[in-house]
Amino acid sequence: MSLGDNTGATPAHYAAQADNVEVLMMIKKCEGPPAHLSDDKAEETDGPPPPRADVLEGRMNNGNTPAHVAALFDSPAALTYLHKAGADLEARCKSGETPMIKAARAQALRALKFLTDNGSPNALVEHRNVEGDNARALVVDNMRHWSLH
Repeated sequence: MSLGDNTGATPAHYAAQADNVEVLMMIKKCEGPPAHLSDDKAEETDGPPPPRADVLEGRMNNGNTPAHVAALFDSPAALTYLHKAGADLEARCKSGETPMIKAARAQALRALKFLTDNGSPNALVEHRNVEGDNARALVVDNMRHWSLH
């Protein structure tokens, strides 16, 4: 049994999309599926489930992590929590995009600012997707459409 939907999105992805830090904290605290949802009933114990490394870094079918989703939906509180919880803010999805590139493509200015302030110093130009785009180029290309009021 999978804890994700048909796109591979987990509760952590949906919480990141909604900028819901409380749910992300609850997911991190649980660090695993309840025993009755375990894929392997033979290894069930009476204690809490073992920690899962991917609880806040699980990947959707397209390779997006909760950090990618938070960036795409301009969710700075979720990004802040994920960063403090140790999530990789420079993970790449299947198209080679980092959360910063997702934020730039989506014109998610708050997420882009957070990622610029908390990511690699040169990530705006060094991180490129499979098409060769970087976050800086996407910002420049899209600037004429952005409202900066």
